[in-house]
Amino acid sequence: MKEGSSIIKGVPKRINPVMVAGLFIGFAAFPSPAQTYVGGLVNGQVWSAANSPYLATNDVIVQNLTIQPGVTVQFMGNNQFNVPGFLQAGGTRTNQITFRGTNSASWQGIVFSGASNNCLFQYCIVQNANNSGIQFRGTPMTIQGCTISGNFSPGSGGGIYTDGSLTLQSCLVSGNSSSSPSSHGGGIYSSGGGGAVLTLQQCVVSNNNVSAVDARGGGIGCDGGTLILSGSRIVNNSANGNQCSDSFCHNYASGGGVYVAGPVQGQTATISGNSVSSGDRSSGAGIYCGPLTLTNSDVSNNSGYSSYGGSYGGGAYCGSPLILQSCRISGNSVNFVGCCAGPTYGAAAINCSDSAFDLIQNCVISGNSAGNANGIAFYPAIIFGGASGTASILNNVFYGNFNHPNNQVIQGGAGTIENSIFYGNDVGPTSMNVNYSMVPGGYGGTNNIDANIPINQIFTDTTYFFLANSSPCIDAGDPDPALNDVLFPPSKGGVRNDMGAYGGPGANQNLIFVPPLTIAPQPLSQNVNFGSTVQLFVGVTGADGPVSYQWQFNGTNIAGATSSTLTLTNFSLGNVGAYSVVVSDLARSVASNPAFINVAALTIKMYAGVTLNGNVGSAYLLQSAPTFGVGSVWTDLTNITLPSSSYVYIDYRSPTNTAQFYRLVPQ
Repeated sequence: MKEGSSIIKGVPKRINPVMVAGLFIGFAAFPSPAQTYVGGLVNGQVWSAANSPYLATNDVIVQNLTIQPGVTVQFMGNNQFNVPGFLQAGGTRTNQITFRGTNSASWQGIVFSGASNNCLFQYCIVQNANNSGIQFRGTPMTIQGCTISGNFSPGSGGGIYTDGSLTLQSCLVSGNSSSSPSSHGGGIYSSGGGGAVLTLQQCVVSNNNVSAVDARGGGIGCDGGTLILSGSRIVNNSANGNQCSDSFCHNYASGGGVYVAGPVQGQTATISGNSVSSGDRSSGAGIYCGPLTLTNSDVSNNSGYSSYGGSYGGGAYCGSPLILQSCRISGNSVNFVGCCAGPTYGAAAINCSDSAFDLIQNCVISGNSAGNANGIAFYPAIIFGGASGTASILNNVFYGNFNHPNNQVIQGGAGTIENSIFYGNDVGPTSMNVNYSMVPGGYGGTNNIDANIPINQIFTDTTYFFLANSSPCIDAGDPDPALNDVLFPPSKGGVRNDMGAYGGPGANQNLIFVPPLTIAPQPLSQNVNFGSTVQLFVGVTGADGPVSYQWQFNGTNIAGATSSTLTLTNFSLGNVGAYSVVVSDLARSVASNPAFINVAALTIKMYAGVTLNGNVGSAYLLQSAPTFGVGSVWTDLTNITLPSSSYVYIDYRSPTNTAQFYRLVPQ
């Protein structure tokens, strides 16, 4: 090598990528985040995301205000947001409006008091208020797409309080609580005045709690009026009366999920996983109400506990009429956990002991149970109604229910059970008349058949309870043409009534079974090349409402990775690790299996480097091409001004050993 020359060496004709550690330090100037101080009377203003957050230093009184998407309203102290006038708070699904306290202070919530009927409140988040999240006083309203979470009330209505009619559409009310000597409605409370109607459409009320001497309505509490549930889920709420001591047991709790002094009407509703417990008496772990009408609804896995005075109605405690059509009542329980002498009064599924039930049709009643801790028990039935009234119990399945020995699955006044199947229960069927039904050991009445055959000869499964093709229950119900099957499927055989939940004129193939939130397909592990683009994808089934995604790398959230597909570009050693995603719907979250992304094993091949000579201080363009000759396409790699020492350039672009030719072009 001549003195004064530089060398480009170590550039192979074929080369696998070599990772080079580098440190890049960048400096950028950013403006300070905008913030606007507010308080007092607000009239004719527009609050924008550009000036957010809005920091309330005292009470805000809204005469006329528009809040745009993306705004955060933050309360610096124990202040309130009052709306006696007109408010337009219109967030969007992807850009919501947030009301909350600071990290070190709570606030007094939002109060609509005599506000305009034209107020708009949609896609808003209301968090950590200490005097109810929102109060509606003298202001009937409809709110949409809102999240009311983590709020508290020292009275009633931890999340929402209303004294009139209110409609919630696609809202989440979660993690709120109320506590006082007589608190009602951990999530939502309605005083029910003037025939008020509380309507929930496609909403979720979850993980709320009420705790009091006389606690009512862990999720929803209404002291009057009517509750209408449409496509809504009331899940994992609790009502807790103070527990019994040896000297004091007069505490009560009613309605772990729902307490309504008036009627409840539910269409495609889910009441699940709620609980009620007290020292003296607990009633209606899922629902406590007056008249109850449920269609295509699920009342499941609710539980009631009492340590003294008794526990009534694991699924529901209700008045008359009781109408259940195409419903699942399953996995509910009542228990006496016992610190003092006292009974558990049972009706693990439904208790209407003070009145009569009217119609139970095309339902599955399964896996309900009643038990106690000290052997003192009085369990009238899994479903218990008063002696008055005439009930119609048509085309139902009663399976796997547990009660005290020598008691019954269903007990009520006059009436008849027809076209139903009793199987796997540990108690007798009923004191009522039974016709055209399957009963273990047979049963007196008209055309009943013995259930003493293997279950797989009756049902295809013990979740949906569809009839097996060879089931003796097909075309074995009442032959009255007025009771003929009308829907095929789920009915089978001819038109004569099938016993069970899918026969007769009321059969509905949409008998509700809420599916679990499931990730399928799961993200797949991969071995990839350096510099490549990697995609991970998941699918979701069983979602209830909108779905959100958050991808994680080694357990840490990846900023901005919030869709069903994760794309990683220019993959390097720093990207090697475990990738997973947390998928959430309105009330549930589930994490995927981890997908491990690693670098494919490299075959190291050594080649002689290419040495190119040039003059110190001269400028050259380094190029490469996959072929050499006329028509070769040369790619620019880098511009070089040769120093006095050796200059080394490494080509990273050939992970698959593609042949390359190199040249220097003087500039």
